[in-house]
Amino acid sequence: MSDNANRGGRGGRGGFRGDRGGDRGGRGGGRGGNQYRGNSQPGRGGGQPRGGYQYRGGDQSRGGGPPRGGGGFRGGPPVDMAVRSGNPQNTAPEIGDVYLRDKPILAPDANVTNAEDALVQQTKGKMIDGMPGRSGYGTKGKKIVLRTNYFQLQTAFEANKPEVPLYRYDVNITGDLSRPKRRRLLTQLVADARFNGISVATDGARIIVTTAKIELGSWATGDSILLADPSATASDVTGTVPAHVQAACKRNTIRFKVDYITSYTLSQMISYLHSTSATAIYDAGGDLIQLLNIIMCKRPSTVGDVTAVAGNKFYPNQVHPGKKFMALGGGLTALRGYYSSVRPAVGRMLLNLNVSTGAFYNNDPIIKLVEQSGKSTLPLKEAFIRMLKVEVLYQPSKGDAFTKIKTIIGFAPGPDKKTPKRKRFGNSKETRFSYTDASTGKVIETSVFDYFRARHSIT
Repeated sequence: MSDNANRGGRGGRGGFRGDRGGDRGGRGGGRGGNQYRGNSQPGRGGGQPRGGYQYRGGDQSRGGGPPRGGGGFRGGPPVDMAVRSGNPQNTAPEIGDVYLRDKPILAPDANVTNAEDALVQQTKGKMIDGMPGRSGYGTKGKKIVLRTNYFQLQTAFEANKPEVPLYRYDVNITGDLSRPKRRRLLTQLVADARFNGISVATDGARIIVTTAKIELGSWATGDSILLADPSATASDVTGTVPAHVQAACKRNTIRFKVDYITSYTLSQMISYLHSTSATAIYDAGGDLIQLLNIIMCKRPSTVGDVTAVAGNKFYPNQVHPGKKFMALGGGLTALRGYYSSVRPAVGRMLLNLNVSTGAFYNNDPIIKLVEQSGKSTLPLKEAFIRMLKVEVLYQPSKGDAFTKIKTIIGFAPGPDKKTPKRKRFGNSKETRFSYTDASTGKVIETSVFDYFRARHSIT
């Protein structure tokens, strides 16, 4: 897009690079994988995609580059943007279609325009960070109206209100831990009483951001926590605890340590963005953008009718009023969502929202889903559902029924040195494996059928 089309992006400058960290903060966002709760009929017994449509990948989003144009209002639906900036009065727009074509064009923000013009005088004709400095904003060609999907974020500092610092903590985990378990761990940690009365958000992987400094206590030197089982019921923990349950508790007891990293104030970032000096530097800019992305992703990442996918993408589902979908056939459904990213611009912070469409598995019993796929051979069927997470209902002879979330690795593999009698694509009686009995320490070889009959009274 040419310079005469819009205004707002900063040319190359020393120090903080505009888009650094812009896509990182919401790593989090997800709910322990790419699953989310759908609204189709549940399938029990044989397993179903966990809770609803499950992300298959291949989503496409539009835009996502560094900000060059700018909106001026705070929140609300998209409105027409003038070429040179936005709406300095933060006027609440009326509800309309995406472009609000019949609404008046908003006047450029004079403060942003002046800052851009002053900055260009120092960057024109120079090399900055190995890149040519910007030579102008809209100095040639024909002026046009550019409608953008950026929303201005107003900080407390800009609103002349008391500023609240942001505090960053990093969680270091002993040993390897899967992404879903990391999310469960971070979710449990931020629910601790240490965070009572303060705002807190996490990326679900490593970072915790708060609005007040907390007393870490034993977390600072190292502590352990038993991951809560989301499918546990009261009947699971009464009476004598079986050896395999004790072994599971041991596996799910996680050692961790929490480090306080530093604090940030948004006023420093805003002052940097307002600077008209080409040599201005704010080294913490990328880290602060990352924290802001985590904060902005918190709400859609924690509600049941929106699913979060890696890369700050969110898809309304279930009964969400914004849900938009289309059946693709082959066991898949397309969902319309959005991509979110906080970006810096001249004189202000912007939230970029882009349309994103993703392909998801249908929310159906696994056998029905495989039938819908239309795959004709076992290898193709296996490839279609490999690494799919499913919800499995257990109905023991004693106690209440309960569910577990399991990942399909594939169909029964062929024989190997440990299990030479195992049959490729075998049924539950033909598929054999070995495991170590937690109570005796002995290695036992059994079939899937015999294991579930002995362990769960399921045949």
